Amino acid sequence: MIKLITMVLIGAAAAATQGSWMPVKPDIDLETTPLEIKTDSAVGSGDKLYVYFYTSQGDYAGRVYLRFTSTLQYYIEWCSTSWTNFPTNPPADVNKVWRITKTRTSGIRLQIQCNDVEVLNILMSDTTCSDSRWSTFWNRDIEKIYFGNSDTASDYYKLSHQGNWTPVKPDIDMEATPLEIKTDSAVGSGDLVYVHFYTSQGDEAGRVNLHFTSTLQYKINSCITTWTNFPTNPPADVNKVWRITKTRTSGIRLQIHCNDVEVLNILISDTTCSSSSWSTYWNRDIEKIFFGNSDTASDFYRSYSVDTGTVVEVSCIDDDATLMGDRNVTCTLDRDFTYLNEPWCSGIGSR
Repeated sequence: MIKLITMVLIGAAAAATQGSWMPVKPDIDLETTPLEIKTDSAVGSGDKLYVYFYTSQGDYAGRVYLRFTSTLQYYIEWCSTSWTNFPTNPPADVNKVWRITKTRTSGIRLQIQCNDVEVLNILMSDTTCSDSRWSTFWNRDIEKIYFGNSDTASDYYKLSHQGNWTPVKPDIDMEATPLEIKTDSAVGSGDLVYVHFYTSQGDEAGRVNLHFTSTLQYKINSCITTWTNFPTNPPADVNKVWRITKTRTSGIRLQIHCNDVEVLNILISDTTCSSSSWSTYWNRDIEKIFFGNSDTASDFYRSYSVDTGTVVEVSCIDDDATLMGDRNVTCTLDRDFTYLNEPWCSGIGSR
């Protein structure tokens, strides 16, 4: 007896979510509201903080890097050309809150505070910046932020004195709750989705990449390493919701839905993967996500669940398998369902 997982929502109830859509590049007006970043990296750990600034149109508007070497150092992209010691030493506390402020009161001024101690206050100019491009980038209005791939120090962020702390690498249990990503990129735009998966300890646990070329394509890190057409074409709608699901019902299975249409269903194995390292990464439990530097398509993300009372139709993955038991089941909580006769697939191949 082999159980199945494919489910199609039917009836009046609709899919729900755990929480609201969260922006991949959060909005911020750095000239009115400073950005705060929380870290717990020890001095000498080698951890780095990499925060990127953008305009509302997505153009670069500066970057700030911090490095936890034996002496804490900073680097201001398009101003600095080397790592530099802070003029005032940051407090020794391991738990730190960094506040980054940009003002235009007397030129373009960047201030950094650590646990309320001002450790840097620089008026950007041809004198203070060794990179002449400072005026091109730092003159732009900062309205979005993003944490780079190389960031190993930033744990949480928020607008200064506002709201709750938001995790830089959001928690998600992919084997209990699929991930949804919203995009509005046109086919042929060249935009990319780059979503990285991690364990709770921060070890890599796989990646999924999507490419908006003339034909929508995908890559699965450490498995399918070249851009590949989907076996089922995604819907033509410009506005798309991608749902990524990982299960272990019969091996490690990865499913991708686009606007509720299943476009990929792959059992990750030595047969389907061209890279033998798949078992190292995809066997790990996915408990955190992160969107990579190259991601130009992902606009929002959220966890996915189903409303209580939703009726779901189930089916078998293999055309030769026969569905036994109930075809329709009812959601009781998130992804738990009730039925009179447990559904299962007889025959070779199942889902």
